Amino acid sequence: MTHEAGHARIIGRDAWGPELDIVLGDGSCREVIGPRSGASLRSLYAIELAEGASTISLRHRVEAVYYVIDGKASVESADAGERLTLEEGAMFHAAPGTDYRIVASSRAFLIGGP
Repeated sequence: MTHEAGHARIIGRDAWGPELDIVLGDGSCREVIGPRSGASLRSLYAIELAEGASTISLRHRVEAVYYVIDGKASVESADAGERLTLEEGAMFHAAPGTDYRIVASSRAFLIGGP
């Protein structure tokens, strides 16, 4: 799917892209906008995690940023040996090449991505 320059579009939840297989436990990750839905320079993913669920370990060649819309979670990095607590309204930034995984300490909803 390609989109012409000079045109904007609205992407409702029913038009989100496919679910990605990156969640361990109860939850989901869906592409809101990204390469599978016609974007070439930006991507945004919606991650919903039940308490105790997590993403797999992730690492990107570019930076990643996530925003916690609801709930509580932590972001863990095995490489850095750190765990950061995230609450509603918090954001975290992962530098290019950083490993991380998101772990829900309550039901959590985040948006973001590389």
